[in-house]
Amino acid sequence: MMRHHRNIRSFICWKCLNRRYQKNSISYPRGIGCRTGHFEIPQTRTFFSSLYERSSVETPSHDSHTPKEVQSFPIPNIRERLRLWESENIDHPGTEDTSPYTSSPTLENSFNSVTHPFVSHLSVKANTEEIADDDLLRTQDIEDGLEGVKRDFLIPGDLVDLRFGGNNNELAIFVQRLEIQSQYYTMSGRWLHQRGTKVNIYFPNFVHSSELDELRKHLPQKDVPADQEDARHGFEKVLPRTIGGPLLQKMKNFWTQANAVYEATASKLDESYKIVAHPTEFQYATISELGERILSGSVQRKKDGKFPDYALYALHRRIFCESAGFIPANLRKARGEAQYEILPLQLTNEMSRVIGYVRKLHKYKLSGGKSEKPTELQAFAKKASELIHKSRKTRDFTEYGNIGPFKGNPNNELKSFRRENFSNTDQEFVRFLEVWAGLNSLGTLVGCTYDSTGSSILRAIGKYNNPDTRLNRQTAWTCLKELGAIPPWQIVGQYGIRAPNTSCRLLLSPGLVSNDTDYSIDKMKNYRTDLKNTTIFCIDDAEAMELDDGLSLEATNSPDVYWVHIHIADPTSILPSHGSESRYAQARGNTVFLPGNKIPMLDHESVMKHMSLAKGRLCLTFSAKLNLRGELLDSKISPGILGNVLCITPRTFAEINKITTIPNAPIIYCVGQRTVSKSPSRKLTRKDQLSKKQLKDLEILGNIGEARTLLLQRNGAAFSIMEYDSLRVYFNPKAQPVISDKFLLQNVDPTIEIHLSGSYQDFIVGHSNTKKSYGTAMTSFMQLAGQIAAQWCNERKIPIPYRIALPQSSKHDLAEYHRQNILPFVEKNEQIPDPMISGYLSLIGPAHLSTEPAPHPALGMDAYTKVTSPLRRYLDMVVHWQINATLRQELSSNQRLIGKGRRDFLPFSKSWLNSILPHMTRLERWAKYYELCAVQEWKCQFLLRAWKYSQSKLPRPLVFVSKRMILGSRNCVFGELTCIALKALMEVPDFMNFEDIKEGDIFDVEICDLNIHSQKVTLKALRKLSLEEIPRLDQPTGLEN
Repeated sequence: MMRHHRNIRSFICWKCLNRRYQKNSISYPRGIGCRTGHFEIPQTRTFFSSLYERSSVETPSHDSHTPKEVQSFPIPNIRERLRLWESENIDHPGTEDTSPYTSSPTLENSFNSVTHPFVSHLSVKANTEEIADDDLLRTQDIEDGLEGVKRDFLIPGDLVDLRFGGNNNELAIFVQRLEIQSQYYTMSGRWLHQRGTKVNIYFPNFVHSSELDELRKHLPQKDVPADQEDARHGFEKVLPRTIGGPLLQKMKNFWTQANAVYEATASKLDESYKIVAHPTEFQYATISELGERILSGSVQRKKDGKFPDYALYALHRRIFCESAGFIPANLRKARGEAQYEILPLQLTNEMSRVIGYVRKLHKYKLSGGKSEKPTELQAFAKKASELIHKSRKTRDFTEYGNIGPFKGNPNNELKSFRRENFSNTDQEFVRFLEVWAGLNSLGTLVGCTYDSTGSSILRAIGKYNNPDTRLNRQTAWTCLKELGAIPPWQIVGQYGIRAPNTSCRLLLSPGLVSNDTDYSIDKMKNYRTDLKNTTIFCIDDAEAMELDDGLSLEATNSPDVYWVHIHIADPTSILPSHGSESRYAQARGNTVFLPGNKIPMLDHESVMKHMSLAKGRLCLTFSAKLNLRGELLDSKISPGILGNVLCITPRTFAEINKITTIPNAPIIYCVGQRTVSKSPSRKLTRKDQLSKKQLKDLEILGNIGEARTLLLQRNGAAFSIMEYDSLRVYFNPKAQPVISDKFLLQNVDPTIEIHLSGSYQDFIVGHSNTKKSYGTAMTSFMQLAGQIAAQWCNERKIPIPYRIALPQSSKHDLAEYHRQNILPFVEKNEQIPDPMISGYLSLIGPAHLSTEPAPHPALGMDAYTKVTSPLRRYLDMVVHWQINATLRQELSSNQRLIGKGRRDFLPFSKSWLNSILPHMTRLERWAKYYELCAVQEWKCQFLLRAWKYSQSKLPRPLVFVSKRMILGSRNCVFGELTCIALKALMEVPDFMNFEDIKEGDIFDVEICDLNIHSQKVTLKALRKLSLEEIPRLDQPTGLEN
């Protein structure tokens, strides 16, 4: 019989080993599964055996914390070899993938909106600036006493399920935050430092911070070198038994309780996926919601009706480690309550069938053709090969995660190509590749199985046999485009956001449903104020279509006091709170703006016809009585009907108010056939078309808005001016593609325009210390509306989703930092440097959603909510529904509902709001994250066509600014390609030592590699530049390609 290599490998799977020696084994209770490389007792699922290892530097007293020994069975030599391998590799930091990027768009990606306005879709593991928005800092004890919120940061004493050294997991207690590293004390009695956060789930207030005081004395008080991160370390001196012992005992008890839950509910936990999965739809649930469906009736609840933390941990470990159908849905680790995406049953079953087809091929080859013939894969490979051959006649295959642009003349060959009709089995292979490369949601447990299956499919096709071609997800993404399964310009971000109609083979989310809403019904009709004699200014970009907000000014008897009315679109007076359109809006959470593809929360046609601000449309007005110093003297909320509406651009508003930082014309880089800018979506009023009174009103509005910004900054707010690029993606009107399940126009490519102010590069490289903007007045008014709404609802005890911040530092420390670092710039009327803003925001911490009001220090407000975008943000609609219902109750009863009282007239209860807030948090983060992903990916497509196909001329020098150094198997520099605001990596140049490269160094570079699928751009440094060698780009005329 032929001997195969797999029979003489050094190591074998422990499950196979267990089956071989099953006759020598004994029966053991089932334990919780693990995801480590440790060998375990056969037939036993435990967390990880390393938990019970005693640190070599611990005292013998810790023996009492180890579990009772169990009888073992004869150990073959292979076990000793496995253990030897583990001892040599399990804690070695080199075992982790040292690539600075992760290919998964759902894990550990974080950014700071102040320091990273053009954030990459990729995760930079050595991101020292992510602290301000995502991580942890020294802090006092903070209780989670606010309903509807689970804080997004760790405090000393929290228990975490820590991921380290690759795929290892272990319980640990968060000890403290150092400079840029987090410090943990693990259940194995060792300490570990990590940069960023790799926490799968956490349980707050496991021990009191004071219980860690003595432990801290024996731990490092500063960051460890990079090569010592992410690995467990023993103590230099023996740790006294009274210090480590109690903490280890508490973790062990938690572990034991969780393991007991697992053993008692093992049969039900094994059915977790089948219990909660939908046959055809993607589902989402928090760990608590999963507990309600899976653990109910099997686990005793606490007095408050909730499941104990150890029970949720047992469930988390089971589904996280052993269930392929559950995928972590949190974009960032330790950000609120753990959530999961639950794949459809039909999809996972289909994926299993494809894996079976591929295994049939392997078995056929190994048997020398004696086993069953793999007809399914062979038939698909043949068809795929033919389609790819046909595709390469008009589009090049590239190694850059995308196919090349169309080679012919689209104007002469304009026609639609019919999609290939795949058989049902062929569709399964295509769908597998689509899930593998597009969804990127297969998790780490089954990732290797899917990776091997996907690479086997690509190998079987026979068109990717070049030694330089890696049979990975990048190539699978390219393959889908060559097959015509997805458009040549398809971006991964659409799959990430689970946009409806992204794929004709995958139902990522339901589309907009037809409705029978009567848009003539106005629930607030009897209470509206007619604003026919009021001029409302809608200040928005020329391209804006759906108008959410407008301003008007009303004089008072005092010459320096005015009423500023903020008029917001009022769709909730038309739409039923629980109607079909509202349910769809809740499922989407937000309108998502991807370049060239808007994914609406509400039906666009209905919004434009009935809800967007215009003469005669409905509005909800948030009114503020302000003096010229920006001080809020009074406020009110009232429904209205709009009168005269004038639309102006932010530039016009800034010119009227003589703002000195107005950006000049942008630099435009373009690939594809550029068309003249289309006319504005609405009639725009120029400055010279405004009356003297209108000009005066706008000037007063600008002065009050800027004064209020200054006032809030003095009171602790932190505002940073942002310069944004803009990206236009469109098709020549004569070649507009028609994408459906039958036809796909493939012989055209989209035009990609990147607009970026020259002042952006000038600021980044150091030519200027001033950012360009249109001022802060509009932002201050929008935030003022949220402040008025929060205060109004709080007075009436109306449950709404407040936006709060739980400071990670004491009020004294926060105020002192502001006084020393922020206030001096405010008093001088100078722009606050980004590092100062970033440091301040890191002390404040990220914003949360809560049904209980609390201060928002970053805005300088005691309570705040969002209300100004009900046409594109569901939670804004929720606030409007609650306010409208309360207004009807007050106006009909002629009584203000201040204080306590019945609230049964409200459409939403507090408990219901608490149940949806975790999901709204996820949807809002997804929207923001994938909008940035899409911008980055389109820029990569632009770069491919400019770099390899010379469709646009890139500037010389091509300027790269270093941001931070990344240590790894190959050291590199992370930074930004300034001309198009693109995040990139630069190889360490031959003419410099790695340690000599500093943040802010400027280089002339060239492109050496590009991966569009994972958005990784690699550059090669040609020379280091001085500031004098970089031309200033912020010129009055601008440049244009």
